[in-house]
Amino acid sequence: MHGVYRFLVAAVAAIAASESPGSCRKPHDARLADEHMGPFFRNNPDAARSCQEDVSCPYKHRINGTSCWGYEVDCSVRDRYSPTKCPEDSAGWASNKQQQEELFFNQGDFGFIRERKKTLSILCRPHVPGASLLECVRHMELCRAKNIRLDFQRLLRMNGPVKYREDILGRGLVGGHCQLDRDSLRLEGDHRSPLQSWFAELEHFEQLPENVADGDGCDVILDRPTVVMKLDAIVNMYHHFCDFLNLYLTLHFNNSLAGDFDVLIWDTVLYRGTFLPMWSAFHQGQLRGLSEFKGKKVCLREALFSFLPRMIFGMYYNLPLVPGCHA
Repeated sequence: MHGVYRFLVAAVAAIAASESPGSCRKPHDARLADEHMGPFFRNNPDAARSCQEDVSCPYKHRINGTSCWGYEVDCSVRDRYSPTKCPEDSAGWASNKQQQEELFFNQGDFGFIRERKKTLSILCRPHVPGASLLECVRHMELCRAKNIRLDFQRLLRMNGPVKYREDILGRGLVGGHCQLDRDSLRLEGDHRSPLQSWFAELEHFEQLPENVADGDGCDVILDRPTVVMKLDAIVNMYHHFCDFLNLYLTLHFNNSLAGDFDVLIWDTVLYRGTFLPMWSAFHQGQLRGLSEFKGKKVCLREALFSFLPRMIFGMYYNLPLVPGCHA
């Protein structure tokens, strides 16, 4: 976590010195720290090309770099941006130094993302062009979807806080036009909990006959990529920063560091408070809540259900970390 948290701090500092959100942005205007542009260009060749062709691009010295985050398939240990060092003993967690370093990288650094990428599986498969998609990592700690429909009719009858409720969606209220693997979906419910999994929201995902991509049955269509988040306690810095840290991990997982997306907070209470400016460190889009969609069928072109703040063996809370190492 120490390495990832250091990158997060650097990213926030870079945003503070960047251009205003309303300015015209180019593919290489990722608003990242200079030292992070090398791995960014490696994962985004279009951005690298844009920088190469733009005489005013200040990151040309990063274009041909070999550094990578460590979760990329072709990233060698030698090229990892942040090398793991374990000068102290593992206290029995590992049998040798190499195992100790790799264990630390997988638990508390960008290996966390690599390990979860290995578990990504398709639960609802598109069968025709423009069809829907639902794919999730193990335990549904993170899910990606295209052309899905969420029906928020139950919100009209819900009084009081809904933040940790697991019945906002249900049978007949969520689905997409794709081939559903219902058995595989059912197997992902073993970590069901409001801040540990998206299973409660997606367990009743249905195979719809109509094509959501055509707008069939949609009251509202969200065309922009949307990151859906369930938040911890936002009044406390320690608790709330687990939300931001897991959002940062989510953006790495999806290669969305450029920040061109909206955020949908899974709550009907209007977000406000001390940490509102923090959101601009991650995206230039809208910060939305469920209250604006009460009683409506909402179709999302691209949805990313983010890593959650209290996952079992997650990043920040419940983090088992081999001793004796740093990055």
